[in-house]
Amino acid sequence: MAPTCRGHCRVSDERSIGKQLTIFLFGAHLVKWYAGFKHGGSLVKLLKTLVRWIFILCIPLFCLSLAMDREFSTVWFYNYGFQKYSVDQNTGLSEEELSKIADEFVGYFNSSELKIHSSVTKIYSYDEGWDSLPLFNERETIHFQDVKNLVVLDRRIMLGSLGVILLGIIWWQRRDWSALGQSLITGGILTAMLLLLAVVGVTLNFDWLFLQFHLLSFSNDYWYSNGYMTKLFPQDFWYDMAMFTVLITTALAAVFGAAGYALMRFTGKKNKK
Repeated sequence: MAPTCRGHCRVSDERSIGKQLTIFLFGAHLVKWYAGFKHGGSLVKLLKTLVRWIFILCIPLFCLSLAMDREFSTVWFYNYGFQKYSVDQNTGLSEEELSKIADEFVGYFNSSELKIHSSVTKIYSYDEGWDSLPLFNERETIHFQDVKNLVVLDRRIMLGSLGVILLGIIWWQRRDWSALGQSLITGGILTAMLLLLAVVGVTLNFDWLFLQFHLLSFSNDYWYSNGYMTKLFPQDFWYDMAMFTVLITTALAAVFGAAGYALMRFTGKKNKK
């Protein structure tokens, strides 16, 4: 039994030494980490890099969400689509009624109303007389409510990303204007690259992207309807919206890039003095 005991004790001792060595190495690593943190080591650099890239990623998010928000909230865009695609002829609605519908959609997307209530009605003739019914059926009304949820989400992303950008500007303003300029330029370039990918995708197969967007964004098929919704907003209307989004986002990205470039030039001249 003695040899067996000695062997068992030796194994236990080796395990104990291994545990102590592991604890010692872990403690040494903690000391090294604390020293690096205290003296501006790798962890601080990592946090600064993380903050910088959060700031940069918020630039395309803000540009895109602002562009989409402005389109949904601009009466001109709706009237432009109605005129371009001859919606008055396809629906039998007058230009005055279409203009009223455009105003109502802008008001709806900027209100707390859950369902859209259009004052424009459609008239059905019967042998006994006529009847006035709401312009949109129940499926279409529910779909517009789903769309509004996306508009609200887009607005939250816009405000959230704007808040991060403003905080980043305040943070860098006290430390390094040059780093702020570089981040603004990087954000503008990143936005332009993402837009280029979007343009390629929309140009090559917008129909597929349009379908996939609806399948991913909505939990029902109410976006497909034979009522007035698709007559007012044909698929080409949304293609135009995508192109307008690209143009507006490009302009905003250019503003960020130009601001960053101007800031870096200003900082460079100041440092030379």
